[in-house]
Parts: sequence; C-alpha cells; structure tokens
Amino acid sequence: MISKTKGRKINSSMDIGVIVLLIIIVIFFGRCIYIMKNNNERGGLAYVELLNFSLPLVETQVYDREAYYENNLSLKNIALEAVGLSDISGEKLIKNEMPIFKLNEKILKRDEVERYDSFQLNQGAIIKYTEEEKSNLYNPKLKKDLNKSKPEVLIYHTHTGEGYSESKNFSDDPNLNVVGVGSIIAKELEEKYGISVIHDKTAHDVSYNDSYDRSRETIKKYYKNYGDSFKLVVDIHRDGIDHKKATSRTKEAFTANINGEDMARIMYLNTRGSSKFKSNDKMQKELVSITNSLYPGLIKNVETWNGGINLLNQDIFNNSILIEVGSNINTSKESMTTAKYLARVIAEYINKKK
Repeated sequence: MISKTKGRKINSSMDIGVIVLLIIIVIFFGRCIYIMKNNNERGGLAYVELLNFSLPLVETQVYDREAYYENNLSLKNIALEAVGLSDISGEKLIKNEMPIFKLNEKILKRDEVERYDSFQLNQGAIIKYTEEEKSNLYNPKLKKDLNKSKPEVLIYHTHTGEGYSESKNFSDDPNLNVVGVGSIIAKELEEKYGISVIHDKTAHDVSYNDSYDRSRETIKKYYKNYGDSFKLVVDIHRDGIDHKKATSRTKEAFTANINGEDMARIMYLNTRGSSKFKSNDKMQKELVSITNSLYPGLIKNVETWNGGINLLNQDIFNNSILIEVGSNINTSKESMTTAKYLARVIAEYINKKK
C-alpha cells in the first residue's frame, strides 16, 4: 500500500512537471509568434501551411508549392528557429566536436591571405578577359533606328518589390529592387540598340499571394493591344535567401566577376505546363547559349518547372521567360551591373529573330 505522504510527493512532482512543460510550451509558442511577427517576408507561407493543415481540401484544390519557392518562413523553419536549431548543420556539429577542423580553417584563411593575390581568389566565379575581349559588353553592329510604335520587348515584374541587400528582402524604391534592373535593361536596349521596350512598373505584389493574378491581368492587357507580336516577354525577379543561413560561400554562388566588375548571377526559368512551352523552351535555350558564349559564369541555373502558379503567366505570349537577377544577398549595384550585360544578351537574341 502506498502511503498518503508518498502519494502527495508523486502528485507534487507531477504538478511541477506539468507546470514546467506548460512554461516551455508557452515560451515556444511565444517565440514562434515573435519570429512570425518580426519577419518581413511576404507571402505568409506559414499561415498558408496552417490553412492547408486545417483544411486539406484547400491544399488539394488550390495550393501550389512552386509559388512559394522563394519563401523561407515555413512552419518547420519557425519551429527550428524558436528552439535555436535553425543554424545547425553537419559541418558545424563536426567542427564543434572536433576542434582541429576549426584550427585548419583558421590556418587555411591565413594562408589564403599570404599566398593568393586578389585576382586569384574565387577562381570559379572569375572570368578573365584580354583587353580586346573586354569590348564584348556592347556590339555596335546590332544598333538600328528606334521605332517606338513597334515595341519588341515587354518587361514586367510579378513581384515588383523584390529588393536587394540594402533592403534585405523588399523595397518600394526602384533603385533598390527589380524594377531598377528592368529600367536599365530597357534603357540599354533602346539607347544602344534601337530596340523598343515597354517596361511595365505596375506594383503587382501589394498582396503577395495574388501577385501572379494581378500580373496576368497586366500582360493580358498588352496581348489585347499588341497581339503576340513581342519577340521577348520577360518577368524579372530575384531569388530569395535566408539571411541567417547565408555565408560568404552563399554570396559567392550568386556573384560573378566579368570584365573586373562584380555582378549578380542569373537564372532562367520556364514551365512545361504552358501551352506555349515549345516556343518558350526554344527561346530559353537560345538565351542560355548566347549568355554562355558571351559571359560564361553569368548563369547560375536554368530551370524548367512542371507547373507554377498561373503557369508563371507563360501561356499568354510566345517567347515568355522568367529571369531571376541575383538574390536578396546581392547588392543593388551588382544586380544593376548584370542588367547591362543582360541587355547585350537580349539584343543578340532579338537580332537573330529578324
């Protein structure tokens, strides 16, 4: 028989355990709420995941995971950050358990400073050119008379406010976001090559999750006015990286050095689900070929999705492409520099379409 005293001790221990557990739970959820409240990522992926969990039918019928490929604020990432495990990696665990790796790392960094000059660093991201080759930013042979009545290129931005490192994630300042990239491309094409451009700066991401619906209405308006006459239709974005997990290697992966200029690397993206896929895929391959020929190393990645929200609106015009210029860890200057080189690539492509 258990004595009353012993029973009270057990109950007391259980009560303390429950109280401690409740305190931990309260702290955990408090941390989660704080993280969500203080994160400026648009799109509300965590809220969408909660909705999917509570209403599975929404996930089955409406949810498109590819639409959130730039979003890092998932329920999983929030939970990991709340318990302090968001920055854990196999590499860090090994270094913590085996200090010799940290020592070797310090020695390697010291040796790099002593043994390598600035031009030999990051060889994978640096492209060397002779003085003669440096003229490849501009090709005067492609210049023609500008005819504003017949625009050949349409540039727009589904996620208009996607900004660069100065704003961390989003900005309404065109000097710090993808609109500025589009403006430079348009200016270069018109002034240097005589290629007429429509650059639509409509803010489509006032409600992030409806961005593709809004940009779809915009480009449908142009289709109604111009038909399928554009030689190139470009939706300019930038990639999204979790700043807390970004390292110097991450920055290197998104940065190239061409003609002595640091610039953001690019990604070409189209979708297989589009009814215009055959035309768009052909165009993407031509752009990739031109880019690699002129500026090897500028392309970070080339992707073809199966779907994407609204099929990335690539089912309205032929010759539609989504181009990501750098990421939110690139500076706006690096991305604007890339814009000049992209203009040369586009001019070469338009010239081939004659």
